[in-house]
Amino acid sequence: MDRWFKRSFWRNLVDMHIPDWNQDFMRGFSPDQYAQNMQVAEVDASELYTGNCLGICFWPTKAGLMQEGLQGKDIVGPTLGLLQEKSMFTLAYFNIWSRWAFDTHPHWRLVRANGTHTTRNVDGSTSRYGQCCLNSPGYRNYVKLQMEDLAGRYAFDGAWIDMLGWFGTICCCPDCRARYYEETGQEIPETVNWFDPEWVRFQRSREKWMTDFAVMVRSTLQAVKPGVSVVFNCGSWQSGWMGGCSQAFLDQSDYLAGDFYGNALMYTTFCKFLNNATMNRPIEFMTSRCIDLHDHTTTKTRAELKYTASGSFAHNGAFTFIDAINPDGTMNPQLYRDMGSLHRELKKYQDALSPDAVMLRDVSFLFNFESFIDLRSNGISLRKLADGHVVFAETSGSPRLKMMQIAKAMISDHLAFDLTCLKKIAEAEQNSQVLVIPNQYVLLAEELAALESFLEQGGSVLITGQSGIIDKDGHKLPDFAHADLAGVHLQGVSDEDVTYLRPMPEASELFGDYDQKYPLSIDRHSTLIKADDDVDVLARLTLPWSHSREIHRFGSAISNPPGLDTDYPAVTLRHHKKGKVMYLSVPLEEITFAAQQRIFAGLLRYLMPENSLIKTNAPAWLEWLVYADPQKNRYLIYAMKAMETYYEMSARDVTIALRLPDQQGELQDITTGRSVSWHRDHDYVCWQATEINDFAMYIFTVT
Repeated sequence: MDRWFKRSFWRNLVDMHIPDWNQDFMRGFSPDQYAQNMQVAEVDASELYTGNCLGICFWPTKAGLMQEGLQGKDIVGPTLGLLQEKSMFTLAYFNIWSRWAFDTHPHWRLVRANGTHTTRNVDGSTSRYGQCCLNSPGYRNYVKLQMEDLAGRYAFDGAWIDMLGWFGTICCCPDCRARYYEETGQEIPETVNWFDPEWVRFQRSREKWMTDFAVMVRSTLQAVKPGVSVVFNCGSWQSGWMGGCSQAFLDQSDYLAGDFYGNALMYTTFCKFLNNATMNRPIEFMTSRCIDLHDHTTTKTRAELKYTASGSFAHNGAFTFIDAINPDGTMNPQLYRDMGSLHRELKKYQDALSPDAVMLRDVSFLFNFESFIDLRSNGISLRKLADGHVVFAETSGSPRLKMMQIAKAMISDHLAFDLTCLKKIAEAEQNSQVLVIPNQYVLLAEELAALESFLEQGGSVLITGQSGIIDKDGHKLPDFAHADLAGVHLQGVSDEDVTYLRPMPEASELFGDYDQKYPLSIDRHSTLIKADDDVDVLARLTLPWSHSREIHRFGSAISNPPGLDTDYPAVTLRHHKKGKVMYLSVPLEEITFAAQQRIFAGLLRYLMPENSLIKTNAPAWLEWLVYADPQKNRYLIYAMKAMETYYEMSARDVTIALRLPDQQGELQDITTGRSVSWHRDHDYVCWQATEINDFAMYIFTVT
């Protein structure tokens, strides 16, 4: 079915988080001007606020509070109507947070283990946001009534639901305690422990409750308005276990959409994962036109906005720019003129997009939500978390930094890669040479079966660190879940937090200038293993003289030089079925420095049964993405800046070789609209670009 979001790539959302303590707030809102701004910006889908994070609504709601400055005047219906007259798709935005509900109904509130609420942050500072609990019957009914009212009153193509989730709060309110006891016969556990099935059961309950709330919202909307698309902001996936996100929750959205703030490296990282976790493509990548949401007037430069939108297009995704309304309800019309101008510049790329095209890659990194945990949080009480004695980033298990380090290593080495999950593992198997399990504590049975299948096809697998040491229910396994694949067996974890990979002479070419006297250092604990007889040991583990926090018996006062050569295997290789399995005792992919990243990339290249997808002399900041689009008998080829800078960049005299064996066709530069001369070098289609700036797009049409 050709749904509206398959044809929409240039969207807008205007934040309206305006209170009503001042009677002049929102008085200047004009549906005509709003719709005119959208038309000038050339947006094809407008996401209109109906209710904000304060619980203030912009229509005469039957439940809750209407914005007082509007004096009962409905602005939702007229604005939707005008947008639809201008042939735009329309979405009704609604924010689940409600400060009004928090203040009016105290028994609906989220409550931490120490009794505090969300108007006080865990560091003691105050917050403007009052959050209510997803398990509160009164709050659930309030949201249900709002959804029924919206869907029954207005015509719109989709509902865009924001801020559904736990957002780092471990709620211990009476409703959560009662529901957990009713479902399990147990009290909420007091301490985090990922080796304790009772704790993990509580975490699975938090995930289930979040999904259950989403199901309620979705079913309520679609019962009144069958066929309407429903989307929940998916941003909580990057928060680790504390966010409570799961694949089941993401599957309640017709497509994944979320607002993200950072740099080009972050954009390309997140788009990849979301493209694989989504029910339907295209995904929607959103970001503010200002520096971030805390800034109200400082607009990003045109170059920043351009490469941000282009980065979304390079992943065949829809781009949404977020503006914020002034308290009086007015908007800056110049922004919309500028965005219209930018759209005209980028439309040639948008017109060529194909959301269902499949990314080709050398390597796919497989993640699962069950592994978005951090074992350093074991033993931490919920009270300590609530009191702010523990830094959130150190306990959340958020995958975002790990994913970005992986992306940086792959891009700088020009290895085509993807960040995927079980939902799209079949696609990864079909289009990858290597599958990587990057220190994923949980290995699901379905994932193990897929790895076996991939090896049977002749693919290679790389597994790192403590992958597969616990099951999804929190039982610590006596051996790796992947022991039969990799031929290695769990013995423990090093006490030392700096470890070394000591290359064996026969594998010295894999480790560059590092050798047995000067091994490769890794600032991580190492898993201790033994290997089966049919496993080749490429490197063994060398330990420093002590842990880095030892203050008496150490090898050096500043560094932790190698001191003890052990017999523990650290890098192993096993031929299994028709493929190869490599195991690294340390998560080398997480290390930030170029030296370690190059070694990691070299190990991947060693495992690849064929040559890499792309060969190029392009600088390390230029990423290449290639998609097969069989419906149109073509390949989409993108080059984009993907590093941590907002400055414009340019690469000159770039040579590109793309492995497309036995394909003949025509190559076109979409930026210039001109045909590009190319030649074949064995399996590669080769050409040269005089100059590539932040973004370029080519299409190779097969003849």
